[in-house]
Amino acid sequence: MGYHSLRFLRIFAHYNAFFMKNLLLLLLVSLALPAYAQNIPKNPNKTDKKGLRQGAWTITYNQAWKETKLKDSIAFYRLITYKDDKPVGKVTDNYASGKVQMEGELTTDRPEERYKGLLVFYRIDGTKEIEKNYNLKSQQEGWTKEYDAKGNLASETEYTAGLKNGKAIKYHANGKKMLEEVYLGDVPSDNIKRYYANGQMQYTIPIKDGLWHGTGILYDSLKGFKRKEFEVAQDKVQGKTTFFYENGQAESIEYYNENVLEGEATFYHKNGKIHSKGQYKAGNREGAWTWYFQDGKLSDEGTYQAGKLQGAYKYYAQNGNLIQQKNYVQGTE
Repeated sequence: MGYHSLRFLRIFAHYNAFFMKNLLLLLLVSLALPAYAQNIPKNPNKTDKKGLRQGAWTITYNQAWKETKLKDSIAFYRLITYKDDKPVGKVTDNYASGKVQMEGELTTDRPEERYKGLLVFYRIDGTKEIEKNYNLKSQQEGWTKEYDAKGNLASETEYTAGLKNGKAIKYHANGKKMLEEVYLGDVPSDNIKRYYANGQMQYTIPIKDGLWHGTGILYDSLKGFKRKEFEVAQDKVQGKTTFFYENGQAESIEYYNENVLEGEATFYHKNGKIHSKGQYKAGNREGAWTWYFQDGKLSDEGTYQAGKLQGAYKYYAQNGNLIQQKNYVQGTE
């Protein structure tokens, strides 16, 4: 056999091996694509002479929950039984893998879905995600519960005729209560209570006409003492806010206008004497600010414009003598 013949055979063998390898790969991919679809249970999917659905049906959906018959676009499928076009008995929605996505009862599924009784939703790994209860009008009724990926109860909310009515509670991962609210006709109607993961109260905020209104209190996470007291109105911090030391002595008193610092601000040493004081305007320090030693004597003083130092900033010794002065223009020395 000549050189050229041998070379041709080697080339042919190389490309033939390459072709067969890729053909096998394509075959495997093509088999894998509809693998889920091949495992989807088949049902008669019959309609009667009037065009009404009857008996057992399997309906396939894409990722957007639109009906599809394209095998490579199937993300979910529904197992449902009809009588005269109305669902009867339990309906099961499934991921393409076969794991259950939802199970419950529907009173109708077209053109909109209406539910009754208990519906349970699951994640793709099979863990329970949500439980909802519906009345005969397809309105949420009773408790709706949500679970985290580990199966722990994450929240529970009471409903009446589709509206939040009663308690709404959220939980930390350790099972301790995180947040508690009370609703009346979908409107918050009682103090909001939030808790740290250790069970200590974190804060309470009063409610009026569904909005924050009154005096809120924030508590220390470890020792439980009142750390902050703040006025709120119309869902915003409005008015006086006071921080406290553990001994109950005020640490600072500031004022807010719609969540923004505005007006006089005074800070205190633990002994009750003033640490510093000045004014805020639109959230920034404005005008003269002064700082004091624990014995009440002046330690620093300076002037601010729109939150930036402007002019002379002076430092004093405890005997009252000036020890240093710096000059600033728009915050720059």
